[in-house]
Amino acid sequence: MNAVTIPGLAYAVILVLLTFDAFVPIVPTQALMIGGGILTATGNLKLGALVAAGVLGAFAGDAACFGIGRRLRHRDAAREADGSTRPPSGRFARVRKLTGRVTGAMRQHIFLAMLFCRFVPAGRMVASANAGRNSYALRRFIAFDLLAVTLWASYGALLGRFGGEALARSSWIPLAIVAVVAALMIGAAPLLGLISKLRGRATA
Repeated sequence: MNAVTIPGLAYAVILVLLTFDAFVPIVPTQALMIGGGILTATGNLKLGALVAAGVLGAFAGDAACFGIGRRLRHRDAAREADGSTRPPSGRFARVRKLTGRVTGAMRQHIFLAMLFCRFVPAGRMVASANAGRNSYALRRFIAFDLLAVTLWASYGALLGRFGGEALARSSWIPLAIVAVVAALMIGAAPLLGLISKLRGRATA
């Protein structure tokens, strides 16, 4: 605990782990931000610096995955030009079909996709690489991803901050906050599906 509460070391660890998590999703990033938020309630860390470290780390990992997706797109284009690609079959055909659906959903709700993918294991890696592989504009990706990671990092840090303060007074308030947020996250996917159906009917 003494090592973790050293401000410079804590911010650096958070930044590095959030970047690393984009490639190997074994780090509980949300718990990391909430834990950091609890330390801001005790005065060991600064809330603004914690959010900044979270934003920089998450964005660095997403940008790296986006770059990998771009390289995969160039590789696919080179293979198509050489005629070395084969039509997918069996399991690969189903995977490509699923990827197409994900791409279509991201084109309609790219900001929400970049935001909510952070609550799914390996979600940010898949979403960012998929964006790069499907020719999303770099400026558009940067703008939406920065907004998404800022909201995500602020949410985790503030949840830890207010949860840490409330825990000193009452043990049920943090649990209620977590329950409400979890319910909102669970209900987000059906809501996005309903919005897509309504847009389709309006277009028809």
